[in-house]
Amino acid sequence: MEFYRPQRKQTAIPIVSLIDILVILLVYFVVSTQFKKKRDVLDVNLALTQEMQTQKLVQPAAVLSISATGEMSLEATRIPEGFLLDFLKTFRKQNPDRKLEVKPDKNASWQSMVTVWDALTKAGFQVKDVHHHAKVPGSKG
Repeated sequence: MEFYRPQRKQTAIPIVSLIDILVILLVYFVVSTQFKKKRDVLDVNLALTQEMQTQKLVQPAAVLSISATGEMSLEATRIPEGFLLDFLKTFRKQNPDRKLEVKPDKNASWQSMVTVWDALTKAGFQVKDVHHHAKVPGSKG
């Protein structure tokens, strides 16, 4: 005896609605993706001022000051923007044996410091021989 078996319906997945969902996800990911851009960075390894060896100097030296706004002056002569290298070359020519000190303001930017170091190198100074003013934590003045 054979029993009646109703035909099973093939379940179909509605492709159209899945395509809509995939398009929405694709648009979302395209809009929310942040593309990585290559950028120039400078790798600087700084020691803490407590760990650095400091020196007490008595001999006079010319002072290159850097203000918080990036303005520079060499021995109280303001250096116009873009003329730092020319000033340093002239100073080096006129005073070949005179020492140079860099005195940055507490809020001077790293960009201005790197600009000064680059100009010092191009002007013929050894950056390691140029002294930098630094206030050691715990010291007065």
